[in-house]
Amino acid sequence: MKCKVRVPREVRVKIVCSGILFSAFDNPFFKDYTKILNPGYDPSKRTTLASSILDSEAANIIIKVENELSKAKNLTLCIDTNFNAEKIIEVLENVGPEKFIAIVSDTEMSMIAAKKQVLEQEAQIFSHANSVKNLINDRQFWIDIKQLRNILGPAK
Repeated sequence: MKCKVRVPREVRVKIVCSGILFSAFDNPFFKDYTKILNPGYDPSKRTTLASSILDSEAANIIIKVENELSKAKNLTLCIDTNFNAEKIIEVLENVGPEKFIAIVSDTEMSMIAAKKQVLEQEAQIFSHANSVKNLINDRQFWIDIKQLRNILGPAK
């Protein structure tokens, strides 16, 4: 009686991330190939990969992103023409508006429209951006940066 060998998660991820289509796992040639490599290995079916494994990997990625965002500070939200004010507000509420210092856009008109709507609900996001702008425009800021560079330069 053969015992079924499980492939470690890392190997499954590498196979999937390499661009191999899920349908390849149902191909008899692929099954034969895996039997040559390891006679005890029974490859997952396409449906298993497409559902449970993919779902668990997506969940892992979401958890990692949420973990990184929980620690993040001074974020910039970059939006395009398809990103409306409701989506901006949703992102700000989900991540936390205090974590953002700026919202930028690729088109002026979409930014003006979104800014007007977002400003009504999340006014502090623009005060954070103004604080950063004032800091950068402050001449002392650049003097401090130059001094810091001179101090850290020899430490390389």
